[in-house]
Amino acid sequence: MKKFVCAAVMTVVAVGVACADEFGAMIVKCDADKNCIEYKKITGKGKDKKVDETATKGELTKDCKILNAKIDPDAKKLVDGDPLEKGLKDDAFKNEKGVFATITTADDGADKGKVTKIRVFVFKKKV
Repeated sequence: MKKFVCAAVMTVVAVGVACADEFGAMIVKCDADKNCIEYKKITGKGKDKKVDETATKGELTKDCKILNAKIDPDAKKLVDGDPLEKGLKDDAFKNEKGVFATITTADDGADKGKVTKIRVFVFKKKV
């Protein structure tokens, strides 16, 4: 019984760690010169989504990908879009209220905890 309980706990921990490296966030500040961002995590799902009040600083890796986010209608999931040519200096980050994004962080190696990919949601204005 002890082996079963230990195996169950380790499985839950391993799955939790694997899922913890990609999350929704509101990017509130970007510093292209220092190669870092400040973001607030989005917690909950559906109608219960909330933006955390405390901001977290995230350092970007040297090869961090900054992309537009696209929704694949066939698979009904979020996929990578075109890269933002200007990176953190792009107009998408100039919104005073913040920018919705999906942030992926490295979960191992020398870059552990650093941001490896940012998918930015760019909402186009209807004319």
